[in-house]
Amino acid sequence: MTRILLALLFALTLLASGCKKEKEPEPEGLLPGHWYVKNIYPELCDANDKVLFRFAPTISALNIRQLIFTDSTVTQLWQNGTRVEFPYVRSGNQIICPKQTFSESFTILKLTSKELHLYLRGEFPEDPTVARERYGYKIEMARN
Repeated sequence: MTRILLALLFALTLLASGCKKEKEPEPEGLLPGHWYVKNIYPELCDANDKVLFRFAPTISALNIRQLIFTDSTVTQLWQNGTRVEFPYVRSGNQIICPKQTFSESFTILKLTSKELHLYLRGEFPEDPTVARERYGYKIEMARN
C-alpha cells in the first residue's frame, strides 16, 4: 500500500511539473524606429574596465531624450531640442559611428519590439597626467 501511495505521489509530481508552461522568449526586434530614454545608469570604470562606482539612475546624464534609427543613420534629440544626425554601421550587437562624425559606438544589450538597452563606453582621457578612468552608460529605451 505504501508503494502504491509513493508511486501515485511521484506520478502527481511529474504531472504537475510537466504542465508548467515555460515563458517564450520575446522575438528580437528591429532597430529602426523612434526610441525614448527611460533611464540611464552611469558608471565609473578603471583602466582594466573594473567598475569603481555606479551612480544613481537618471534620464539626464547624456542630455539625450530620444534616438531615431533608420537603416543607416541615427538622429539624437537632446533635452534642449537640438537634433544631431550621423551615419552608423551595425555589426552584430555593435552600432559603430565613424570618428569624423561622432566618436562613440554603442553595444546592444537587449533588443525586442518594445525595448532597447544600449551600452555607451566612454573613452579614456588622452592626458597622461589624468587618472586612467572612464565613464560608461547603460541606456534603457522604449518605443511606443
